[in-house]
Amino acid sequence: MLCSSSRPRWAWFLLLLVTPAALAADWRRPEAQLAEKIAAITGPKVMVLEVTSRSSIGASETELIRRGMIASLSDSGVRISEAEPAAGTVRVTLSESLQNYVWLAEIQMGTNDASVAIVSMPRPDSAINPQPAPLLTLHATHL
Repeated sequence: MLCSSSRPRWAWFLLLLVTPAALAADWRRPEAQLAEKIAAITGPKVMVLEVTSRSSIGASETELIRRGMIASLSDSGVRISEAEPAAGTVRVTLSESLQNYVWLAEIQMGTNDASVAIVSMPRPDSAINPQPAPLLTLHATHL
């Protein structure tokens, strides 16, 4: 039997375990959408994948997204490798606006011009943190 003081600790512990899994599941749809667009451009080739975040998405989430992108690309016929020669490079940048997450994939194959694929998805309400705009006061000074 748990004493009443340990129940809140267990609740926090369970919340910490469940939260990363729940957040990871949120990225599956955009990962699959972007992977389909990348595969349509590259075809079934071996590529190098680079994922960087220019958004509020943290390093651990970015790593989860990178792993999810590798799985989604594999499902779409694109293999990701760093060891064997690759046909090109896919650079995914995670960014955001006030309303949406915006993911951009720049695909460079050989000496061809780079191609771009973009997906966006609404940010959850909790991610939007409206801050009051700073007050601006103009003063006129005659010289």
